This record gives sequence, structure tokens and C-alpha cells, in this order.
Amino acid sequence: MHPLQSQTIEIIKDLQASKIDPILYGSQGISLYLGPFKKFGDIDLLVSDRYMNESWPTLVEIMSTIGFKLLDLHEHEFINDQGLRVGFASEDVLIRDGIIKQLEQVITISTGGLSVRTLSANDFRTAYQFSRKDGYRKEMRGKNDQHVIDLLEAQLQS
Repeated sequence: MHPLQSQTIEIIKDLQASKIDPILYGSQGISLYLGPFKKFGDIDLLVSDRYMNESWPTLVEIMSTIGFKLLDLHEHEFINDQGLRVGFASEDVLIRDGIIKQLEQVITISTGGLSVRTLSANDFRTAYQFSRKDGYRKEMRGKNDQHVIDLLEAQLQS
């Protein structure tokens, strides 16, 4: 396993201290398997659906406490003074989109003295294969997404 960026570890620690145990998703989650394969533009975290709905104000308050302000309500995206973006979505998207069958498939990896919930390399490959079907991603990131899928497949074969 490769270590996470210190900022990512700190954000996850702060959320866990507030009793929110996010799932690390996106490129930073994949970096646990591939290392720093690209320059990361953001941190993608999945949380319990309640934090995307009735407990959303709690999540906004926690993020504010650790130096992030809400940037885009529709995208559930926050930004800090250094320009670091953190985006949230419901962990239910994993099941809805057919990435995994049940949340018990989420794995826990120890990195930087922290236990982080994330997906297996195989499940990340499935997620990227799914996302390639999305109109925006297909048009804007198709080649990049295929490159990540190729890297994950090589990792899975080694």
C-alpha cells in the first residue's frame, strides 16, 4: 500500500473524530494501490446518506471548523484557503451504480497511522468502468479514465 497525502489523512482524522467514517474514493483512493500516479485536484469522500440530507448542516459545520467553506452546494464541494477541494457524495452511490453489491465490501486500509475505508483495486476498476459511461466523463476524461483502468488492471495482474 502507498501512503496518502498528509492533508487527506488530516481531513479523514478530523471527520472520524466527529464520528463520521468516510469512504475514500476517486484518485486519492486509487493512489493507495498505484501511488501518486497524477497530480490530485481534490479529495472525494463518500459518507452516510444522512450527512448528505438531514445532517448536512453538521457536516458543513465540521468542515468549517477545519478550515473549509462550502464552494458548491449542488456538488457538495468545499474549499480551503490553499485551494484544496473536498467533495462529498452518499456512500449509497456505490450500490446504486453497481460498483459493489453491499457496503460490507468496503475495505479498511491502514495508512499514515490511520484506518481508512476505501474500495478494493478491483472495485475501483469497476467504478472507473462505470464512470466512463457518464456523458461528461466520457467526453472530458475518457482517455484519462481508460489510463487509470489500464493501471489498475496491471496492478491486479501483478
